[in-house]
Amino acid sequence: MRKGLKITMVIISVLLGLIVIGGYVALNIIGEAFRADCEESTSWTINEYKIQELKCLGLAGPHYYPLDLYRKGKKLSAGGYKTDSCTIRFIPANDVYLRFNICENTLVELRPQKILLALDKIDSVIIHRTENDQFKKLNNKQVEEFVNKWNQAPVFDFRDNEKPFYPKSSYFVFVYADSKVRKFETGGFMIKDTDNWSYNFLDKGEDTGYKKFDEMWSR
Repeated sequence: MRKGLKITMVIISVLLGLIVIGGYVALNIIGEAFRADCEESTSWTINEYKIQELKCLGLAGPHYYPLDLYRKGKKLSAGGYKTDSCTIRFIPANDVYLRFNICENTLVELRPQKILLALDKIDSVIIHRTENDQFKKLNNKQVEEFVNKWNQAPVFDFRDNEKPFYPKSSYFVFVYADSKVRKFETGGFMIKDTDNWSYNFLDKGEDTGYKKFDEMWSR
């Protein structure tokens, strides 16, 4: 009885092993079938950077041309975007924006220049909720929290399109100080001023799906 059970267990183990191996082989075959076939196309060298354009063909559809960025032989980014026939942009890190002009062989490097808020200069802060077009004045504690949060918030990404938080910004925040007004706009957990950089307003441990400024509004 024990011998028969042992034989059965051996057979089951062998079959399971074959299934796992077969599944791994099948996945590799499928992966190869769906993997794009790419070859190097045009390249440009500007300063210490090299932009490599690839000519790729997937399982179906026409060719497409992804762009990779290298510096001193090291790949920095695979997310190049051609905004027109001469301009290619890369964002290899959250706080670095590179704009190459391949026609003039020039490079513009942008980094965030955050302007901090001075709490003792602020007269008032008004928050505008776009969903129902309502306005609310923050109390002194909320103003202090907002100022501290903005001054410490890390860069999240670069947004230079007309609608940075598509389809629309959730809130606008107006900071009145020294007879001037400074405008911020928000989306989810992100906030930006008139500069193109957005900043992360989340506290440690909070999920990116958290709508941070709903919390500020509901207090």
